[in-house]
This record gives sequence, C-alpha cells and structure tokens, in this order.
Amino acid sequence: MLLIQFIILQVIVFAAVLYFLKRILTNDTQSAVNRLDRVYQDLLSKQKELTQKIEQAEKEYKEKKDEATQISEKLKQEAMDKIREQEDKIIKDAKKEADEMVAKARASCDKIYHEIEKDVKSKNFDTVVELMNTGFGSNLFNVIHQELIRAFLAREKELDFSNVRKDVSKVTIKTAFPLKKEDRERLQEMVIRKLGRPMESDEVEDKNLIAGIALSFGTLLLDGSYANAIMEAGVTAKKKLEMEA
Repeated sequence: MLLIQFIILQVIVFAAVLYFLKRILTNDTQSAVNRLDRVYQDLLSKQKELTQKIEQAEKEYKEKKDEATQISEKLKQEAMDKIREQEDKIIKDAKKEADEMVAKARASCDKIYHEIEKDVKSKNFDTVVELMNTGFGSNLFNVIHQELIRAFLAREKELDFSNVRKDVSKVTIKTAFPLKKEDRERLQEMVIRKLGRPMESDEVEDKNLIAGIALSFGTLLLDGSYANAIMEAGVTAKKKLEMEA
C-alpha cells in the first residue's frame, strides 16, 4: 500500500516537474521568438533607412553630376566666347593697323604727289613768267595785273565771304605788284560791306601770282590771280581731254 502511494506521489511529482518544465521551455521559446522578431523588425527598419540613404545619396550624386556638367559647359562656353573675343580683337587690331599703314602710305603718296605737283607748278609758273618777260616785258604784266584787280573787284557779288570765321580779324592781301591807293581803298570798302566789320590788312608781294590778287581770311582763300587762272584752265583742259579719250 505504501509502495503504491509512493509511486503515485512520484508520478504526481514527475508530472508537475514536466508541467513546469514545459512552461519554462515554452516561455523561453516565445521570448526568443519575440526577441528574434524584434531583431528582424529592427533589421528591416535599418535596411529601409539604409535604402533611403542610398537613394538620397544617388539623388545628390546625380544632382552634383548634373551641376558639374552645367558648370563644365558654362566654363567651356565662356572659354569659347573669350577665345572668339580675343580673335575678334586681334583681327580688329590687325585691320586697324593695316588701315593705319594704308592711310600713312596714301598720305605719304599724296604728300609726294603734292610736292611734285607743287614743284611742277612752280617750275611751270617760273617758265610762264620767264617766257612772258622775254616775249612781252613787265609792262604787259602790269596791264594784266590791273585788269585782274578790276575784274576781282567787279565780282564782289559773286565772292562768298560766308565762311570767314568771327575770330578772323586780319586779311592777307597777296599781289604780284604793289597795290595802288585807290585799289586798296576799294578792297577795304568791299571787305567791310561783305563782312559788316573792318579788318586789319597785311599786304604781301608774291611774284608766283604772276599777276592779279589773292585774299586770305585764315583758311579761306579768294584767288583772283593769273597763276590760278592758268591752273584752272589747265585742269579744265585736262578734264576735257579725259572725256574725249
């Protein structure tokens, strides 16, 4: 009887031990599962965060790359513009220098031409005067001179004094022979009538005129000389020949 009771007690104790052992194992397993789940969720959260960071980094990289490309294109364009600007400046400077050289060359040619022309005219005038002196004598020059003075004074209405500047206060009177008193007075009266004011006069004898008179008001020249008449006749004859050619 005692043995049976002991066995039953042992069975009850063993069952209780198994029950509590099962409970303990079950609780430990659930706790482990819960911990694993939390670890898994934490890993998922970190993976998601990492994915977002990677996507953000890729986005920023793309933006930086696009920005770098734009800056590179802009710098390239600026460099090309600068190169074109330098090329244009070099071409412009070269053209300007070439134009200046051409202008200087033309000016030099014009100067040489005018010097030659002046020398030829001077020699022609000297030749004309010499021939006229040889053929006719000085009396004829005086006659022509007086005739040209009268003709010049008679052309008063045709003479244009409008370009005489207000600051010009002196007239230079060039004549091939000294002026007569009455001619000088008539000239002074004509100048006053044309300008509305008196002017100082400076008389200069110039044999290159051959005969006649020339008035200088600063840069304005009114030429009534025989030398000028010869020159104008020569120019007219030359133009006529060129037209007929």
